[in-house]
Amino acid sequence: MKRDDEIAITEFLKDGGRIVKVESDVPATVAECLAYLESCGVSAKYFPGDPKPYLCHKRRVSLQGLFDLANGYRHARRLQPFAIKHG
Repeated sequence: MKRDDEIAITEFLKDGGRIVKVESDVPATVAECLAYLESCGVSAKYFPGDPKPYLCHKRRVSLQGLFDLANGYRHARRLQPFAIKHG
């Protein structure tokens, strides 16, 4: 480790900063993601055959967008993020 990095980390910790281990993603199916969003008060409608097949908050989103939305709520609640579980 470079001396400058070592000093920066030491100062960060001395000023009350914390280092937290990042938790791994939680594999989740689309159904689990939709159920989680529903528990947050977000309804999502599915329109098959569209590149952005989900409608949430009056916006069309892709599968990744759906998971990004759920992960925003999970982050606010300090929960591990979802990862798309295929199959």
